[in-house]
Amino acid sequence: MTTLELFTRLVRAPTALLNEHGERALSHLAPRLLTIIALCSCFLGFSVGSHHSLQQGIFAGLKMPLVFLLPPLLAVPALAAAGDLLGLPASARRAAAAGLLAMTRIAIFALAFAPVAWLLATVSQSYRVAALATTLHLAVAGLAGLSLLVHTAPGAMRAAWTTRAAMLGVVLALFGTVAAQTGWLLRPFILKPELTPELFQPPESDVFTEVLDRLENPRGSY
Repeated sequence: MTTLELFTRLVRAPTALLNEHGERALSHLAPRLLTIIALCSCFLGFSVGSHHSLQQGIFAGLKMPLVFLLPPLLAVPALAAAGDLLGLPASARRAAAAGLLAMTRIAIFALAFAPVAWLLATVSQSYRVAALATTLHLAVAGLAGLSLLVHTAPGAMRAAWTTRAAMLGVVLALFGTVAAQTGWLLRPFILKPELTPELFQPPESDVFTEVLDRLENPRGSY
């Protein structure tokens, strides 16, 4: 299978791809999947950061792959355990393969939507619009990719809809939490125009505390 064929199947038929390779997907496809994630996320990070400057675009491009690569490493073991509890058991290798396929699919969709977010940010020249557009387009890409983890669980299509819904909730909670906190620790990706480019900001609180603060004070400074 060529890389272009792999790319196409990831978009059109990821479940069939996993079922075809099974647990062997990790050893057979991992190098190319990791390469796709790295390239897509680098370009995505650059497009996000370049709203501020070329230097910030380079910084964001260097960091963005970690936002896509760390969640599978940290969340897949818990995902496999949750599948067992919900009656959708999967081996650790199959869960890891599904997680890697899902994150690759997210990276592809995120890169595909990036021009729209970049256009909105560029036209508006607003930091808040840029941040909101980036958040929304990553959320849409994430939903498209993470739903794969539910469909690829053994017996998922025969399970009750409540079981599938519960599994989707677990997937979104696990991967969403890890990805959000990873992005928070690696910030900034987007900067206000008056700030100078920087690779990292000093750690403070966590992403959930920050979200609550923003909700309580929506007109506060970013």
